[in-house]
Amino acid sequence: MTWLRDSGKPLPRSSKWLASSSVLLATGVLYLVFRPAFAGSDPKQKSPNGTRVASIARDTAKPPALLTVPNPSSAKAGSEADSSATTEADRVAMLMNLALLEQGRRRLAECADYTCTLFKQERIGGELTDGQSIELKLRHRPFSVYMKWGSGDKGREALYVEGADDNRLTVHPGGWKARIVPAIKIDPEGSLALSEARHPVTMVGLIKLCDEITVRRKNELAHRLPVHCRLLENEVVNERPCYGFVSTYLDRKFSEDYRKSTHYVDKEWLVPICVKNYAWPEAKQTFADDNALDEATLVEHYAYSELQFNQRLAAQDFDRANEAYGFRR
Repeated sequence: MTWLRDSGKPLPRSSKWLASSSVLLATGVLYLVFRPAFAGSDPKQKSPNGTRVASIARDTAKPPALLTVPNPSSAKAGSEADSSATTEADRVAMLMNLALLEQGRRRLAECADYTCTLFKQERIGGELTDGQSIELKLRHRPFSVYMKWGSGDKGREALYVEGADDNRLTVHPGGWKARIVPAIKIDPEGSLALSEARHPVTMVGLIKLCDEITVRRKNELAHRLPVHCRLLENEVVNERPCYGFVSTYLDRKFSEDYRKSTHYVDKEWLVPICVKNYAWPEAKQTFADDNALDEATLVEHYAYSELQFNQRLAAQDFDRANEAYGFRR
């Protein structure tokens, strides 16, 4: 394994122990990765209807609660706060993270569609928005997204189908405005669409999130970038057991967008169901503690709950003429 040191000299006993531990952990990762599966994918473990994953009970009007998650930036264990270089333990955690995400991504690619509740909170124009709860339907082929807001601009709907309507996003407002303002078609990557979002609708979904984290992780490992990655083994997000991965970047020039990133990988599904990203503070800013720093620099918080895979969504689910939807023709 190339991440182990090779100085040409015998390793001291402590380093040998660490190397052995790394090998054992990496071996354990492979065992863990290839055993779990989506509920319903094993005939012996199917849910009553053979396809649905049990819903996760939660109040959709509230942001998803993070339970038993210690503040990663304040923990001194492992010298994370004091060390200025990536350690072997960091690299093992990154390798485990990568292995889990790649396996989860392969399973997602075999999944035709899913429904869920998306929680979204972003910093737009320097201001952190209120959290939004959004009903989401997503189909992989062709890539199709339907969204309906349950909070924020309640009742707003958005619809995007790759290859349809000149790849335009159809959207109408919620509330009383929905009765007088017709639906409009806009460029999903244009200034109007991105005036209220940090990422276009084409980047919504678990596959896109897996890909984004995986690309960053591979780059960090390949170029040995200065980053700490801490594994939290027994986290719970929306009543789902998860692995937590806390990445703290040590040099801004290698991670201009994020100072820190925390995401949670579901232990059964092996997909990232929650992510929080933090920016770098402004020059000369001071904070009472790490909690205050994180609060002031949170730029993105996304969470997927009530996930139900392979729902056999039909073309009608992504048609603005659907009578259940509020698009005006």
